Parts: sequence; structure tokens; C-alpha cells
Amino acid sequence: MSRERVATGCERSERRDERFGKACRLLKRSDFLRVQRQGVGHRGRSFVVVVHRRDDAAPARLGVVASRKVGMAVARNRGKRLVREWFRRRPEPLPAGIDVVIILRAGAPQLTSEAVCRELEASLAKALARRGGDRGAGGGRPGPRAKGQARRRPAGAERRGRGEGRR
Repeated sequence: MSRERVATGCERSERRDERFGKACRLLKRSDFLRVQRQGVGHRGRSFVVVVHRRDDAAPARLGVVASRKVGMAVARNRGKRLVREWFRRRPEPLPAGIDVVIILRAGAPQLTSEAVCRELEASLAKALARRGGDRGAGGGRPGPRAKGQARRRPAGAERRGRGEGRR
């Protein structure tokens, strides 16, 4: 029984390779931030799915985010494991050239595997449908301010000095 060695570790072979190699994952913080700022998404009950198109034809990549609001480490890890399993076992791979970030919300780790699949498929379909209006550079949330550039305050808002916190 010899397994075919897959070049990138992400394409699906005839034998259904279910590994989750580095080519399939978002690894850098800058990649996560780019997807979250420039991508389009859909907010579901237990997940937020954000999709962003890259300029290359490499396989789709997945990033999973679970904050402490989701629960203790065991719950966060279970939620991330369920999402990765959904990504690996999809009947059809995601379109090439896209990055997907899935943000877990409270209650996600308690879902069954079938419920995770149903909700993620629905949210992904809605996010991909909205992708036609994919926000390009400068389109999403405002990026970081340039050095020395002040934050704009709403009209009529006063500046508070040191020690004058909210009351």
C-alpha cells in the first residue's frame, strides 16, 4: 500500500488524502488580517466565515480563530478540530485561489459534526455569493493609521486630558 506523495499537501488525490498540510493553512498573522480586512463574510449563529480571493491559483487555505469568549482551551480546541475536519472532508474542495477565515462564536464547540457541516456550508455559500463584490485594497475596514496621524473624533466631541477618563 503505497500512498501517492502530493506536491503541495493540499490537493485531493484519488485515494482521498485528508491531511491538513501547510499549503492548506493560513500561517501568518498578516494573512489573517488581510482576509479579515479585505474579504467578505457571513455571520452565522456559531461561526463567522470570511472569504478573500488571492491573485494566484494555489489551493484554498483555511484559518481558524477561537477567542477565549468561546470557552476554555478544551472547548476552543474542539471547535477548531471540528472546523478542520469539515474542511478536509468536504465532498468538493473549495475553489482554488481563495483564503477562508472561520471565527468561532460562543456555542460552536458544543455542536455535533453534522451541525457544524450544515452551518459552515450555508455560511460559506452565502459568503461566496457575496464575493462578487470582493472588496479590494482599501475597501474593507480602515487600516492602521500612518505615524503621527490623529484619529478623527465625531463633531462636538471634546478631547479629554490625562486623568479625565470616562465618567
